Amino acid sequence: MGDMQNSLVNLGIVLLPPQETWEWLVAVSGELNGQRRNPGVLLGGDQMPHLSLIHSHVLNGKLEELYRELAMIAGRFDPLGLSTEGLYSHRHRDVQFIGVGVSRTDALQGLHVAVADALLPFEVRERTSRQRAYGKFFPHFTLAVNLGEVGHDVAAHTFTADRIAACRLGQPFSTCDEILQEWKLK
Repeated sequence: MGDMQNSLVNLGIVLLPPQETWEWLVAVSGELNGQRRNPGVLLGGDQMPHLSLIHSHVLNGKLEELYRELAMIAGRFDPLGLSTEGLYSHRHRDVQFIGVGVSRTDALQGLHVAVADALLPFEVRERTSRQRAYGKFFPHFTLAVNLGEVGHDVAAHTFTADRIAACRLGQPFSTCDEILQEWKLK
């Protein structure tokens, strides 16, 4: 039992899109990936569309305590009206990530900061999450990896997000593979 309590969980605290946006993101990911045999990231199935608020490594034995903090945060925030900003591409190490950016509204930034602050006491390797936190927060949905040139863009998409979740992140691209717990925004 002690080993399980001390095991690390690669955890993402994410904003889940509503069903219509979920389906749109899966369709765009599929279109971008085409008939690739090993796409790396292909939304749908085991890889769920999500907007990462922050991710880190947390001890399994601390998850319930963290979940209580996240439930309180969810109760303080209204659903977020958001809009996508078109496709982006960036490199991290040897990987090219392609996704769709999301407008960083004050409300979304506020939720990100609240979640980042709440996660801090639970983190085992805090440096990882802090590299992309606070002023460096870039809201987006990852759609594909290593495509080369993306020859087109996507139309803006507006949506209202009303759920946050704690997800187990998979490898190698930190995709949301399992929702461990979720909460509705107030």
